Amino acid sequence: LVVPISLSRVGEQFHHVLWYYKNGPDDRPRQDFRLQLAALLARFLTGHSGCIATAAKAQWDTVTIVPSSQNRKGQHPLEEVVKLITPLGTQYEPLLQSGSVQVTHTQASDRGYKPVGTVKGKRVLLIDNTFTAGSHVQSAASALQRGGALVVASVALGRVIKPEWSDEAKAL
Repeated sequence: LVVPISLSRVGEQFHHVLWYYKNGPDDRPRQDFRLQLAALLARFLTGHSGCIATAAKAQWDTVTIVPSSQNRKGQHPLEEVVKLITPLGTQYEPLLQSGSVQVTHTQASDRGYKPVGTVKGKRVLLIDNTFTAGSHVQSAASALQRGGALVVASVALGRVIKPEWSDEAKAL
């Protein structure tokens, strides 16, 4: 179950926020964007976590993120976003790290990520900043499931779309 919060049209404001919160050159705007994303995620989950659990037929007890595919040093900015939210931050555990195979936007791999420590028996809500083709979240979910976790659902802050991809995308 993948649940996007919002569409993220390439070149528009929300797409810019999703890029700048982790890649922007200036610290103050990056922090502001992180707060905005934390508020968006908190508000969404406050209103919809019950619906997600009902659709998934399970409730999560652990929250984690899809790790960066760029071997980012230090804490991932999305981890910072999640930790700003109560009680989500208290449920957060870094369960994944990069695996032996590079995941691309169009190529998922069961070996793209690997569990950190024991994940067996955990019921996980997987959070990603953007969902384009799904290869990153699919690879992350596969690694968790192979380790014995139940991935209840994945929530993506933005579902990336480009109007030139299809007639459907143009209509959005």
